[in-house]
Amino acid sequence: MLILMGLRKVKIQMDTVMQKDRVKESINFDEFFMLTDKFIQCKKLEGLRVRTIENYETTFRYCKEFAYQSGKNRGAVTEDFFRDYIYYMTFEKSYSPFTVNIRLRTIKTYLNWLYSEKYINNNLSLKIKLLKTPVDKVQPMANSDIKRLLDTCDFTTYTGFRDFCVIILILDTGIRVGELVQLVIDDVDIKNCFIRVRSEVSKTVTERCLPIGKKTAEYLNELIKIAKSMNSEYIFQSTYGGQIKKQNLELSFRRLADKAGVKGTLYQIRHTFATNAVKQGMSLFHLQKIMGHSVLQTTRQYVQLDNDELKQAHDRFSIMNEFI
Repeated sequence: MLILMGLRKVKIQMDTVMQKDRVKESINFDEFFMLTDKFIQCKKLEGLRVRTIENYETTFRYCKEFAYQSGKNRGAVTEDFFRDYIYYMTFEKSYSPFTVNIRLRTIKTYLNWLYSEKYINNNLSLKIKLLKTPVDKVQPMANSDIKRLLDTCDFTTYTGFRDFCVIILILDTGIRVGELVQLVIDDVDIKNCFIRVRSEVSKTVTERCLPIGKKTAEYLNELIKIAKSMNSEYIFQSTYGGQIKKQNLELSFRRLADKAGVKGTLYQIRHTFATNAVKQGMSLFHLQKIMGHSVLQTTRQYVQLDNDELKQAHDRFSIMNEFI
């Protein structure tokens, strides 16, 4: 028994020594970019979406190009290198703060991973600050503009009917366009008026069920019949058959908007859903669940109320009504 305890103690000591040997005060650029392959492998095992993995790979490629082409790949990777990279993206490439922050978030995630996996003993992620960005001010579309869009849809063509269904489905559920184009027939429960956004197509990799109105269900059912007649599992088809791509659907909407003489995007219709839901009394917590947001702050940014609406809400809920 004493011998076994002694062997365990020796093993623990050896593991500790090996771990200490692995931790480095710093990491050079060759090692830094070589380990991105191992990081990507780990993220694939975690089940991250293909698009997310591709974004990671693109970010690392751009960062590596900057490091080696600018000659800043000498010595150890430090916070000074990332400051130079941020300056390069912001002032030399004139990237928007949103674009810069997307890349910085990936880099910070990678640095956190290097630290947690004991490849470095100094978490550089803590020294990288995201750029300040303006608050999302995307305005919802006016009801009159949406009505003009719907009236412009030509039901004698598949494209017209499909675009009509796209608009009312986003208006009714707030579903993302990228999630909408991935809907298959089995995702829709016409009888109980629900659609399912599968985890593998959800932006947050979390499955959610969205209630739909009876009218929306009726139109969606007609679209499903068309998909079945075309032997396709995808509900939203391209003009030539087969699943429509997100960018092609957005292009079709822009053409419809031009024809209707209105300005707007499918993204704005998602904002319209969120703003209207709050106006009608839906709680932010329920709205967060439906919109598929990980944090409530994101949901708040979708809700745009004008001063008159804020004044009406204040007059309705002010505690002073109880006293004077």
